[in-house]
Amino acid sequence: WWRNVEEELPIGAYAMPIILYADTTLCDHLGKTSQHPIFMTLGNIPLAQRNKVDSKILLGYLPSLEYSSTYEKCSTKFRLASLKLFHCALATVLRPLRNFSKSGIHLYVNNKLEWFYPFLHL
Repeated sequence: WWRNVEEELPIGAYAMPIILYADTTLCDHLGKTSQHPIFMTLGNIPLAQRNKVDSKILLGYLPSLEYSSTYEKCSTKFRLASLKLFHCALATVLRPLRNFSKSGIHLYVNNKLEWFYPFLHL
């Protein structure tokens, strides 16, 4: 699949796979308050380096809806609203990447200007 991606790019450009992941973080000692940070790393960073703190960036926190009961949490209306909120928040966080995915972005790597096309690696 990697070769297929690179064949679609202009000559001299490189693929830049974006990996996103989220993790619920407890914010108090009782475990009642949580936040949902979303992080980004690059797929073409070697795995041993990619798992280090300096190879990740916090993009933001995903909002979540509160519910008053288990019944409400399990309702179709609540689940659909939560899903819509998630997708809208993710679209907002990823909006800056949209333009770069069409035209590419020039970045310096080892003091050399390189041309990259970011894409979400799913």
